[in-house]
Amino acid sequence: MTTKTDSKVVTIHLEGVFDYNKRLEFRKTYAAYPPGTVFELDFSKVDSLDSSGLGMLLVMREQVGGEKANISFINCKPDIRHLFQISQFKELFHLR
Repeated sequence: MTTKTDSKVVTIHLEGVFDYNKRLEFRKTYAAYPPGTVFELDFSKVDSLDSSGLGMLLVMREQVGGEKANISFINCKPDIRHLFQISQFKELFHLR
């Protein structure tokens, strides 16, 4: 997991299987930023995502601002995008 920060957006590059085993690393990655930070999560190198991964995304949303959180998912593979659509994550996050 790597991050790239420009003046307005923090991009977090995720890799491999996004599941419970990534929870501590993932939390450390976004917790370093203050509420109100704009995040992009790059899923281009994510092979799979399970229910614990979905849960970690919901926890992130709550911790970085709840309803005011500004989190976009970018570069999603078709199966990952489909999972976000059927789980109604498109209502909580931006899918680009």
